[in-house]
Amino acid sequence: MKTHFYFQRNILRPGILQWMVLFSIFFSLTYCSSSKKMAGEQQLTNTETSVRYTEDIQFVIGKKCTPCHFPERGRVKFLDTYQAVKNNADEILRRVQLDSTHEEFMPFKNKRPALTQEEIALLENWVQEGKPR
Repeated sequence: MKTHFYFQRNILRPGILQWMVLFSIFFSLTYCSSSKKMAGEQQLTNTETSVRYTEDIQFVIGKKCTPCHFPERGRVKFLDTYQAVKNNADEILRRVQLDSTHEEFMPFKNKRPALTQEEIALLENWVQEGKPR
């Protein structure tokens, strides 16, 4: 009975009981699966909007700029690394947006299909976002 009396006297006092309820609510909201899910969705949304070299740009460059700009058969400025593409991104964007009859238009003499508007927009977004790797 002594334990029961101690519990009633110390734990059930209004101040302690209120703090316990508040702590329980805070703890359940902090570790609730729905709040974790919402945080994960928000992070996924932020990730989806960024353009990355390894996930997006490298594929476009490989598809549209081979073989001329790759070491195996290339004879001109190589675009086979992140650093090379990063250093030449503004020039790449300028040349792929020229009229296809212009002498500096890339891909040169239409050896490859021209970049689509979506691919050009992807490059533009990558440059605007600071050219993340």
